[in-house]
Amino acid sequence: MEGEHPTPSTGAAAPEPSAAAQSPPRREPAFNLPGVIVFSCAVLLGLHALRLALSNESDNTLVAALAFLPARATIALHILSDEQLGRSFQAAVGRNAIVAEQIQFLLSDGQLKPWTFASYALLHASWAHVGFNCIWLVAFGSAVARRFTALRFLLLMLVAAVIGALVQWAADIASFQLVIGASAAVSGAMGAAVRFVFRPNDEPRRLFDRALVNEPFRQPALTLAQTFTNKVALLFILFWFGTNLLFGIFPALSGMGDGAVAWQAHIGGFLAGLLLFPLFDPARLKVALPPG
Repeated sequence: MEGEHPTPSTGAAAPEPSAAAQSPPRREPAFNLPGVIVFSCAVLLGLHALRLALSNESDNTLVAALAFLPARATIALHILSDEQLGRSFQAAVGRNAIVAEQIQFLLSDGQLKPWTFASYALLHASWAHVGFNCIWLVAFGSAVARRFTALRFLLLMLVAAVIGALVQWAADIASFQLVIGASAAVSGAMGAAVRFVFRPNDEPRRLFDRALVNEPFRQPALTLAQTFTNKVALLFILFWFGTNLLFGIFPALSGMGDGAVAWQAHIGGFLAGLLLFPLFDPARLKVALPPG
């Protein structure tokens, strides 16, 4: 019929589009966090929410059971004389009868409570305190958790928290200042991350390469000597120490209020992650230095 123009046949049927071509491209999730990071943040945030729901008496009991008090360990181990501890107590209390009563409640049983060298990391002073720790844990802990796996990562956090408490205790064994917060443990994750998130000096200096997220085991680790000769890594370490010392001298700058910042514990945790990294690293890959 005039006006009709049938489509010419090629003699072969057109191929059906494949399933891969029909399916939309896969989109990466906006937040792809390791399960152990989600779990850790949930525990820290959940415990702080629980504290807010408790009565003052119950909360004080929980703090007494979990928080770290340097002077409590010193008293239990009979390291200082009663006179030395008395002077420190008076300096901490001043004329504040409420503070004196709180400290006496914390010291009531006179026991060492060795678990508090780690359990203090579960408690926080405010939502801002626990929130900042979770942010830094997500930022630096994610790469470490993917590299170490959950069990090794939690062990690193535990060791960093304990070493942080020991350093804080050694810095002032007569202190009646309560120590709480996961900052030392998070600092341990940051110290461990320094060993492999920074590229060698001769490679492009992208702080967080995509390979760190997708293939953490293939990212070679820097030796300790290479870490301190890597310009970007060294700059980060100096900046980290500088800001922690600054917050220790001027705690208000941290945004956490006027309370003292346990910067010595932070440093202890950071050094634990930085120096003990090879003990936890399952990859055990090292960066090969360029010739010459």
